[in-house]
Amino acid sequence: MQHASNKIRDNKNSRIFFLSIFLLLLIHVAGGIGMIYFDTSLFAKATPINLLVMFFLILWNQEDLNNRFYLAILIAFLIGFLSEVAGVNGGFLFGHYSYGNILGFKLMRVPVLISLNWFAVVYSSYVTASLMLRFLGYDISNSAVVKLQSLIVQCLLAASIATFFDWLMEPTAVQLGFWAWENEIIPLFNFISWFGISFFISVVFACFRLSNSNRFAPILLVVQSIFFLFLRIFLK
Repeated sequence: MQHASNKIRDNKNSRIFFLSIFLLLLIHVAGGIGMIYFDTSLFAKATPINLLVMFFLILWNQEDLNNRFYLAILIAFLIGFLSEVAGVNGGFLFGHYSYGNILGFKLMRVPVLISLNWFAVVYSSYVTASLMLRFLGYDISNSAVVKLQSLIVQCLLAASIATFFDWLMEPTAVQLGFWAWENEIIPLFNFISWFGISFFISVVFACFRLSNSNRFAPILLVVQSIFFLFLRIFLK
């Protein structure tokens, strides 16, 4: 009976996973083609919908949705939001920049959705780092005996991946009007701050012992990286 129940659950999870991948590819392929070959501004305005859909797809594919996971989301959201508030209003952390209107409703000059994106990017990087370290033979299980050294390495790697993603995204995001930098220069300190904040959020995930088993999150990160690389090369 238990075996049959597990099989039904696995089949359901597989259907959710493949449907999520289909939606992920459909949205990003259509968006990439639309931005390059049709109306860049029109397709860029759909970005808030994209961010929301990807966030909910992460949740849909998360096997252990519980109060601990939701609290981790809230903390990541607040860290991201407060960092952006400090950056936009005082020039701290990232440098001098301002957001356009594409990303939707703003609070204290910061689009609320950008904070959800902080969670999505860092969590996807966190799970990806877990997979990479497993491949290299590190013990990064979520058991009580997990080694502190392995968790620190995972958080450092996750922060590096998230920072690389930001480096890949930045020029295209500016070109699409998501935000604008003073004197049109992306400061080095922006990437240093991205690393530090991503590491801090990753530590939060580690402290809350979030699962590394979300199969969708790493694929989301890879597809979005390819998406921004594609736009960075071909968008004029």
